[in-house]
Amino acid sequence: MSAATESPTPRQRLARCPAPQRHWLRGALLLARRPVLLLDEPLAGLDAATRARVVECLLRRQGQGLLVIASHVALEAPAVRQRQLTLDEMGRPALRPTG
Repeated sequence: MSAATESPTPRQRLARCPAPQRHWLRGALLLARRPVLLLDEPLAGLDAATRARVVECLLRRQGQGLLVIASHVALEAPAVRQRQLTLDEMGRPALRPTG
């Protein structure tokens, strides 16, 4: 098999990500030590019922692994199973309003 047809290694795939994502992913991968599924906008263009079914299937499929979903659509998943990180326009963690 030639080098041109070989699949990229995880390190090569990580190197192709933009710097902010690379930084975040390295930390997540180090902490996780378990299967990681990273999805970018999997809920875009779906109605509420379909989004709920997709999220349910993803949670079931991932089991005890780490599921990371980048989305402009709020997730409708059990709160005990999700952590939300909101970013500002510059890609930095945004402060959540209090009250």
